[in-house]
Amino acid sequence: MRPSTYLLTATCVALTSLGAFAQETDATPPEDRYYAIDSLPVPDGVVLEVGGLGFLSDGRMVVSTRRGQVWIVAGDLSGDLTATSTTLFADGLFEGLGLAVLEGDRIFVLQRHELSELIDDDGDGRCDRIRTVADGFGMTGNYHEFAFGLPVDRDGNFYVSLNLGFFNPYWYLGRSNAPYRGWVLRISPDGEITPWASGFRSPNGINLSPDGDLFVTDNQGDWLPACPVHVVERGKHYGHPASLDWREDFRAADRTAEWYEPMADVRREPAAVWLPYDLSRSTGNLAWDQTDGRFGPFTGQVFGAELTNGLVLRMSLEKVRGRFQGAAFAFRPAVGAANRLAFAPDGSLWCGLTSRGWGGSGAAHGLVRVRPTGETPMEIRDVHLRQDGFELGFTLPIAKDSTLRPDQVRASQYRYRYWWKYGSPEDDVRDLEVRDVQVAADGRSARLFLDDLRPGYVTRIVLDGVVGGGGHALLHPRFDYTLAELPEGPAAEGQVSTIVEAPKTREQLAARAVYLSDLWNTMQTWRGDGWSLGSDPALDPADPTRLTYGDSRHYLVCPDGTQAPLLSVPTFGPCTIRGEALAARGSSFALVLPSGDRLEIRPEDDEAGVWQPLEVAYAAPTAGAPARLLAASFGGRALVRGPVDLPGKTGRGPIGWVDARGRQVAFKNLAVTLDDLAVRDDGSLGDRATWRLGVGDWKVRNGVLVAEDALSSAVRALPGDGAFAFETDVLLAPKQRAEIRVLCSEIGIGGHSIHLNRSGATTQKTGSVGRADGLRHSLVAYDDTWFRVRVEVEPAEGGDRVRVLVNGVETADVIAPRTGTIGRHVSLSRTVREGRTEFRNVWLETSSR
Repeated sequence: MRPSTYLLTATCVALTSLGAFAQETDATPPEDRYYAIDSLPVPDGVVLEVGGLGFLSDGRMVVSTRRGQVWIVAGDLSGDLTATSTTLFADGLFEGLGLAVLEGDRIFVLQRHELSELIDDDGDGRCDRIRTVADGFGMTGNYHEFAFGLPVDRDGNFYVSLNLGFFNPYWYLGRSNAPYRGWVLRISPDGEITPWASGFRSPNGINLSPDGDLFVTDNQGDWLPACPVHVVERGKHYGHPASLDWREDFRAADRTAEWYEPMADVRREPAAVWLPYDLSRSTGNLAWDQTDGRFGPFTGQVFGAELTNGLVLRMSLEKVRGRFQGAAFAFRPAVGAANRLAFAPDGSLWCGLTSRGWGGSGAAHGLVRVRPTGETPMEIRDVHLRQDGFELGFTLPIAKDSTLRPDQVRASQYRYRYWWKYGSPEDDVRDLEVRDVQVAADGRSARLFLDDLRPGYVTRIVLDGVVGGGGHALLHPRFDYTLAELPEGPAAEGQVSTIVEAPKTREQLAARAVYLSDLWNTMQTWRGDGWSLGSDPALDPADPTRLTYGDSRHYLVCPDGTQAPLLSVPTFGPCTIRGEALAARGSSFALVLPSGDRLEIRPEDDEAGVWQPLEVAYAAPTAGAPARLLAASFGGRALVRGPVDLPGKTGRGPIGWVDARGRQVAFKNLAVTLDDLAVRDDGSLGDRATWRLGVGDWKVRNGVLVAEDALSSAVRALPGDGAFAFETDVLLAPKQRAEIRVLCSEIGIGGHSIHLNRSGATTQKTGSVGRADGLRHSLVAYDDTWFRVRVEVEPAEGGDRVRVLVNGVETADVIAPRTGTIGRHVSLSRTVREGRTEFRNVWLETSSR
């Protein structure tokens, strides 16, 4: 299934594909002048989702596919491609994301579950039998457990890389639930498997360089702030913690990798190259130019496949202090969703395309040839690091009437965040002063002198206004150099991807959620014509494009197919939205984000009539960045990959739903977690000595006030006589109710009561103020879930202004009349005899008037 994902701005009336955010345009790329793209014709009905490329000894090309087929392309691959033929060699395999052709034209394919040799016994050009070489690695059936390959070293050993499975609580979080998921393995010619290296997420590209170094590319996601290129050595770890579960020392110590834990005590090897997000979002394999100039002026350099942005990229690598690092460039856009690259014997570069379910750009499948036209582009050919800057080599000399001065060079450095979230912004960005530029007498090289160049950063250089001989403008004036180490001086202390403090656990995230639906009072939290509560939605057997409903009122539904939006009463800033949706077949619906933008979701046919989980992470705009859609998933499949800038300008607003096609959809278990909710605890109000435990039996356990088995109250005097704010976390057992009383007497009587209820079934809703019409909407605190309550009080004409927030969302803002028993105390009270009430992270702020 390929997800259909769209954004609809608040002001436009047409659906806008997320593809519009890519760099590709309808204009002819200038690279066409230097490198032409030719498409290989295939038989009618054939879909080539390419997973592997190789060449037979007679020059024919062998292609393995995600659809479990192997094809052979015959004919002159350097000439007119319409004269070639494509014939089926094998079918019925379980994916083929790696292929190798060995001496004697032996064909090997890496299936999802095994490494296989395909044998043609009778020489008729069709596979007759399949020999299992090795199948000793695990698989659970998770969609994302791909197996990639298939380089072969000089001794005949194969190398494969195994994708993690992706699981909850977020679709993109990698898990290693079967042996050696997230590892690179070496498989000997006789099938012996050696675990080679750990720490990978989705290592789609694995290659051996001409010198025998093992290169592995990975894909941005959790613990991968961008797409890296690694040079992999045996026994080392490359960053993603999930695969550590299969390391012998971890298993011996009974340690387990957690999705939120960075495992800071485990050494992780730095990447040779980090590919910036606008250059690569889903990297495929690599290919080395060994054409001796037949492909142009880049002999010895590395080219990379890129799916999501639909291009071929280029890298200029070097060794500094014995380790690879180097610069990344754009090379050739608009090739399609490039997954595999291979240089043909004639020196042309072949690109195998595939994108089903992977979010590729441009052509989604097939084979294209990138062919040099014979005209040399003006490019930065290579980059070499110096202690105080860089030395650049050009493919053509700088024109004599052109210049390259310090003011034509823009230089900066940035890092990434090493964390569990999907991707990372460019962080710790710092501009560099360009002190001097020296151009060689022949114009073919230049030295850039930079002040305060630091290791452990990616350095971005952009050259403005540089023109080569013959009037050629610099085709790609920018490069990003991963600077792990400087040539001299002390070794770098940090890495480009820097550790971020471990995030909140799933339970902690749930504790900060605002629940926007329950069995009784959901419509108090929402406003929208045509929307109501319904029960037990299901596909209508007579018409699956419609839903039927029961008699009770449990779920948010849109029975009449209105296109009017349903908007929440509370407003939100940066947040994560979770819930479940059930849609009729052929329907679509849109989630309204706080920025006013809309994310359209079109369920697949097999998702209709079944409750599907939905999760969306939203970042509000800041002074330096627009609002962003950080991640989104529906039914466990990704809707977007990585941050997407949003056109909406509002930082805070309601969330909501639109039944975009006028069909039918229902929602349940809707919750919003605020990313900016602060929890303050100075430690002074969780101590038993701070409270007068007046009524009932209270205990203090690890700084938590606990009341059990009786009506109870704890009272604390308020200092001063002015305004104040009081905050606490609250946990309620089932059927429990409690109160916070402010400005009450010294025994907790009177004052203003703020109701705390396990559900919204009573008229005293959570967050409402007693004897005051202050409820803004109904919020629900579920069983055994901590939630945060803040009460702000200040004297006002006619009483006291009382403002209440539950998990950061305002529930009440009223003028509450004073009573005869008003005092200067705060009380934490239980109002039923059974169950348990707990308070923690208690915080008080006062101000005098």
